[in-house]
Amino acid sequence: MTGHALSTDWRFAELAARCHLDPVLATRYAVEPYGVLAEFGIHAEEGDPIPALPADLGSEVTITSLDRRELVPALVPISGCGGCRVEPGSR
Repeated sequence: MTGHALSTDWRFAELAARCHLDPVLATRYAVEPYGVLAEFGIHAEEGDPIPALPADLGSEVTITSLDRRELVPALVPISGCGGCRVEPGSR
């Protein structure tokens, strides 16, 4: 690994969460861990220790999107912008 603890890398946290949601990905990680780590942007050399996935995430998994685009309503009323269409008769 490249000089930092993989256990504190957010990319590995995402991989672990996705493996718990997707059994096919978890199986792929068990069979070909170096390839799956590379898919998540984590460089590992042959012979580097491969971390095990957490065995238990507790009884509940909560996924929170941090994508700002999902925090803004799809249609924000802005008068005079010309970008918002109003269907005839909707007022």
